[in-house]
This record gives sequence, structure tokens and C-alpha cells, in this order.
Amino acid sequence: MKGLPEAGKSSRVNWTVNEVSSTGTEATITLQEGSNTIIANFVDKTIPTLPTLNSSATYTYSGSALMPVVETEALTGWNILVNSGDLVIDNPTDAGTYTVYVTRDEDEEYAAVNQAIGTYEIKPKELTSSELSVTGATAILKGQALSASELTGSAPVAGTFAWTAPATIAEGASAEATASNPYPVVFTPANLNYVVASSVALTQIVPFYTVSADAIRTITITQNNANGTVVVKVNGTEVSNGAQVTEGNQVEVVATPNDGYTSSISTTGITNGIVDASGEVKVSVTFSPTNVPGEEEPDPTTPDTPEEPEKPTVTPPVVTERTPTTAVITWDKVEGATAYKLFLYAKKGDTTPLMTYEFDANGQLKASAISFNLTGLEEGKSYYVKTVAYKGEEVLMEQAIALSTTPTAIERIADAVQITTTKGMIHVNLATPLSVRVVSMSGLTLYEQADAVGSVEIPVGNAGVYAVILYKGHEVLLQKVIVR
Repeated sequence: MKGLPEAGKSSRVNWTVNEVSSTGTEATITLQEGSNTIIANFVDKTIPTLPTLNSSATYTYSGSALMPVVETEALTGWNILVNSGDLVIDNPTDAGTYTVYVTRDEDEEYAAVNQAIGTYEIKPKELTSSELSVTGATAILKGQALSASELTGSAPVAGTFAWTAPATIAEGASAEATASNPYPVVFTPANLNYVVASSVALTQIVPFYTVSADAIRTITITQNNANGTVVVKVNGTEVSNGAQVTEGNQVEVVATPNDGYTSSISTTGITNGIVDASGEVKVSVTFSPTNVPGEEEPDPTTPDTPEEPEKPTVTPPVVTERTPTTAVITWDKVEGATAYKLFLYAKKGDTTPLMTYEFDANGQLKASAISFNLTGLEEGKSYYVKTVAYKGEEVLMEQAIALSTTPTAIERIADAVQITTTKGMIHVNLATPLSVRVVSMSGLTLYEQADAVGSVEIPVGNAGVYAVILYKGHEVLLQKVIVR
């Protein structure tokens, strides 16, 4: 005899045959004289015993994938998934805490499983004293703060050596000392997969200039209003009003005006960016409204002065093509504009562009979008781009973006997409048009749309693991997600 269970019932039946009990998918009966009794009890499918995490296993970042140690019983068919947030990580390498899920398809005996069984941590790799060393510090004057001295050091990974207490005034063991006492230094790795071991104690002395402390002066930094920001750096370190300086210090001033304003910088006691031998040291920045040449300044006493018309808004400029030495910047056409300019800067905050591209209202501007073709870029270097639309001398629109180094195909797609999940739904937010396909783990395509853009809502109904495939031409990104 074989039981045929209904949906949701297990194929393992609790049999009672002539008062003899057994459990299984089948049962036998030996007919006896008189009456025979057969009772078949179909029970609901149950969740099998879940695999367990090996809690004694430890994991430390090595640059290679580190999967958790999972222990299972005799039952087969388990899938082990590692995820960070809602994203499935096929080969977890970075330091962090990961959630481990187990999944198993429904079979004749057991119900389907999609359940978290715990978390495990990949710890950052510790850098030890034998790997880190401070190799030097630039000279300062007695009485100056440690922040005026720049540190150099050696480490196996990229990072920054800095004074633990940069505001501390450097002091020597005696009045005649030519170098300071040792002061603590901290190293901060740039990569979060590394940390400095707690046992590491770095220190460094600072050489003193053979100049009296009277040569130390303070820098005065002022700006006339709040219509912009000012950054002042001394020997590469950002400082505030009242910071200490001395002869020969290098001073860099970057003024960034708000929209509709221009900036002007004046200095005292600074020649070609270098502090003079004596006298006051001042930096003064003035932010002024942008006015059209030839027009009179508005009379502030005139009543009912009309408000400045609202400037148009357009889609920010985007990088539509990028090679190691070229880039194409595309920007929506601005209604009413008669000319466009693109300014290429070495970095954000620079006031002098490396290159200026100009376009008029003829020919190139007949299309709905403007394309700026940048050539001669330095391979591996990032830039800062500002695009400006004019109507005569009036600035209609000004926007800026960072121009990074050449991305890979996967990075180009990944940078343009954000994937999240909620109960029974997958949410895909696309900054640029991409084709989208959602596939179940059984290979069934649940959703497909070509050249989707913006917010895409995809109902999948059941909890489980799904593959979200994003592609444009031959560039493809596959991301697994868990829907609960």
C-alpha cells in the first residue's frame, strides 16, 4: 500500500495495520480471517533539522574568500547563502559581519526552507609594530603646535600617519634642545580591512629650526559674508583663524562662492604663496553678487525691487563615455541659453581651470543635449568638471561633477543602480537606462524590461533567493538578493 498525500502533507504516512503501527511511504498487510483494519494518517510537512554554524571557527581578512563552516546532518539538498544586508555575497572577502542563510526546496517529505541560522564575522587584519614605522617629521619652531610638522612613515598598506594630539605645543628636554620630546603618532589604514594592533605604540621627535620663538606669528583669516566657503592650508594642513605660521610656510587659499556670487582673495605678508620674513599675515576673502557688465547696481533704497527670476533646473551633467585619456560629458540643453562653457579643473576647489571649452548657439546646440568632448586627459587621474549655460553675460545654470578614472564595465553598471527588497517585492532604482531581468533560482524568468530607468517595482510573491540581472550591450551585472 502507498499513500498519496494532498498538497502540504508529507509522503511519510503513520500507518496502523491490524493494530500494528509503522511510519513510511508504504505499508504491507497480510490479510487475516475476518475483518482487517487499515488506518493511514497523513501529517503536515515539517521543517527538517537545520544545519548549524561552527561557532569555534575564526576568520581574518586575507584577501581571499572566507565562507563559513556549516555542519549538516545526513539530509542533503541544502544551499548555503551569505549575505550583507539584502545582498547575497557569493565570495565574501571584506571584513564585516555576515548573515548565513540556508535554503532547501520542498520535497515529498519536508517543507521548503529559507531561514537564517546565524552570523559570522571576518575580522580586519591587524598591523603589528614590526610592519609600521615613523621615518621622519618636518622641522618646526619651538613653541609651534605639532600640526605644523608633517610626518612620513612606512606601512605595508596605504594609510595616513598623524599626530595623536596635533594641537600639542612641541617642547624639548631643555631650552637648548634641537629636537622635541617624542610624541605619540597614530596610523590610520585607508582600507577598512586593516586595523592597527592595540599593542602598537608609535612615537616621533620633531627637529627645531634654529630660530627664536619670537618669529612665530598668527594668521588672520576673514571673509565678508557667508555666501561661500574658505579653506586655508598651511604646509598642506587645513588651519583656522589664529593658527601659527612662520617664515617660509606655504599657504594655499581656496574660496568657493555660492551660486550667483564671485570671490576675490587678498593677502598680506604672503608672497607667491610663501609667508614673508616679518610683518602681519592676513588672508581676506570677499564674496560679491554676480552682475551683468554694463548694468547699474540696483539701488537698495528702491521700493518693490522685483525678485530675481528662478533659474531653470536641468538634469546634472553625466559622463556618457570614458577612456583612459578622453571623456564625453553630456548635459541637457537649457532653455534660453545662447552659449555654453565647460571648465576642467585638476580638483574641486581650484579657481584656475586646466582647460575651457566653449560652444555657441549655432550648429552643436540644435540638439536637446550638449556633448563636451574632453581629450588629452592624464591616464589614472581624476578631474573636476563645471558646466555653465549663459544668456548673453547672464549665468542661467551652473553645475559640476567629479570626473573619476576609467571605470570597469561592472563598475559603470553598479554605480548606476540601487537594489533593495521588502516583503514580496524587489525595488530597483536606475540612474541610467539599463535592461532588467529577474530570475528565480529554478531558472524561471519572472520579469524582464529593456532600457528601464528610474524606479522599477518588481513583485515576486514568494520569499526566496532571486537573481537580478542588469545589462547594457555586452556589459552585465548579476546580483543575488533575498526576499523575505
